[in-house]
Amino acid sequence: MLSLRARSVTASAALVALIAALGGCGGPDVDLGSGDQISVRSGEASIAADSICRQVARSFAAAQRESPRTFSQGAVVLERLIDIAREGEEHLAALDPPAGSAEAFRRYLQARGEVVAQLERARDAAASEDGSAYERARRKALDGASQRFKLAVRAGLDGCAKVERGRSDE
Repeated sequence: MLSLRARSVTASAALVALIAALGGCGGPDVDLGSGDQISVRSGEASIAADSICRQVARSFAAAQRESPRTFSQGAVVLERLIDIAREGEEHLAALDPPAGSAEAFRRYLQARGEVVAQLERARDAAASEDGSAYERARRKALDGASQRFKLAVRAGLDGCAKVERGRSDE
C-alpha cells in the first residue's frame, strides 16, 4: 500500500499530466476576456473559428505556465481553464457554421463541450484530492482528441484541427 506522501506525489503528477493534456483542447486573434465582439464577414467563419481555437490554446498555455504542485493549486488552475474553455465555446457558438459544414461544426462544438465537462470533473477531483478521478478525466480528454481533430477537419476548421493535435501556431 502506498504511503500518504507517495499517493500525494502520484496524484500531483496525474494533475500535471491532465492539465498538460487538456492544454491542446483549445485557440488567436480573438482576445478572450476582453469582452470585444467578433466581427466576421460572410465566408470567414472558419477563419474566425480557427482564430478562436488558437487563442484558447494560447490562453490555456499561459494559465499553465507554472505547474501546480498541490491539489488546491491544481483546482485553481483548472477553474481558470474552465473559464477560458467556456468563453471560447461561447465565441465559437456565436459564429455561423462554415458553408456546407453545419452538422460537422455542431458536432465539433459538442465535442469541445465535453472537454469542459472533463475539466469540471478534474477540478472536482482536485478539490477532493482524488487522484483516480483525475486519471479518468485525463484519459477521457485524451481519448476525445482524435475525434475532435476529425470533426474539426470535417467542419473545414484547419486551425482548430491543428490545435486538437497540439500544434496551434503552424
